[in-house]
Amino acid sequence: MRNLKKAKTNPIDFLQQIVSSKKGDNKTRMERLHPQMIDRFREYNDKAGSNSLHTLQVQWSYDSKAKESDGYFLYIQYDNSEAKIADLRARIIDSNDGKITLTCPICGRQDATDLDHYIPRQILPEFSIHPYNLIPTCHRCNNKKGTLWLGSGNRLIFNAYYDAVTDEELFDVNVAIQDGLPVINLTLKAFDAPVKPATRIALSTIEKLELLPIFQEETNKNLKEEIMRIKVLAKRHADIDSIKGSYSDMAEEQENINDLKKILFNAIAHDPTLNKWIEQNIFLCQVNSNSENKQ
Repeated sequence: MRNLKKAKTNPIDFLQQIVSSKKGDNKTRMERLHPQMIDRFREYNDKAGSNSLHTLQVQWSYDSKAKESDGYFLYIQYDNSEAKIADLRARIIDSNDGKITLTCPICGRQDATDLDHYIPRQILPEFSIHPYNLIPTCHRCNNKKGTLWLGSGNRLIFNAYYDAVTDEELFDVNVAIQDGLPVINLTLKAFDAPVKPATRIALSTIEKLELLPIFQEETNKNLKEEIMRIKVLAKRHADIDSIKGSYSDMAEEQENINDLKKILFNAIAHDPTLNKWIEQNIFLCQVNSNSENKQ
């Protein structure tokens, strides 16, 4: 998980832009709700900054069948403000190094094609158009999250704008040999209470969004690619110690302690089971092949 920078836009100004973009009855209704919306937006900003979003109370209830209610009206403003939402997405991209496609800050595997309502609009519909409540994620993470955000009064999902990234290792890493090939198995570490807030929410996010199988699949896919790379290096007469040293250096370059590449590179550099497999199945085979060619 990693942080994203928020769009360089003032939420109250963004709200005003949306109100101004409306026409006819929609504009009249938004203007009526505008003063209360300003208060709610300010409350969101204050609570997000003090890590207390979970204490926000319902003001307008959403019911999909109550289409004349203010709650339903506010819920659909996200869908009815496409141009402004598209502009917001562009501003988010601009705030994050101007990359045309952002990577999902939760799983880190897929492009962030969606804007997730961190507080689901079904629960607090007035925040369906709050710019800091709209966080780029991939479709899978957005779909898995759905209306999840609170459990037993605690937030369940990592917020890429406001949450700190944990500085504790989340995974136990075990290398096994299956059908003659190395496989990396990842399991979540068990932590004694009290658990750091950043660690708690990271673990909760992985569990609730069922990310562990995704992380394991990605790690083993990358392992296969690195094995092919090591085979090429072995053919070029690189020795195993220099390769291990290179992977150790590459692991150090990854800042996030739970980055999947860091985990993989450390395993290649230091795991005895994986080191033994590489030595026996790549380097010894290469030595034998070289001997046969000389004969």
